[in-house]
Amino acid sequence: MRRLSDILLPVALLCLLGALGSWAFWFFAVIAASFGFERPFNYFQYLRLPLWSVALPVSGMLALLPLALRLAFTPAASAKKRKAAELEDRRRGAKEGRDRYRLRPV
Repeated sequence: MRRLSDILLPVALLCLLGALGSWAFWFFAVIAASFGFERPFNYFQYLRLPLWSVALPVSGMLALLPLALRLAFTPAASAKKRKAAELEDRRRGAKEGRDRYRLRPV
């Protein structure tokens, strides 16, 4: 499983960077189209970036799925080593401080 994570983590990182790059190009194309320049938006459609902007994040999620499932279903080693908490009498400290503030008959 270690070798699988060594392969899938760079793939997921590339998918993330590709999705961010397609978003940046989309943002540039929309801003350019709002000023009347249609050529970046035509390139955006020609390169099928709407398809890639959906496919890259999905493939990144699928690449990270085995790692997430392994982390979710392996038992934690630290949970076995914990000791049961010892009970404390917390009322004792509260009773001692309370006596100072009580009204006493004069």
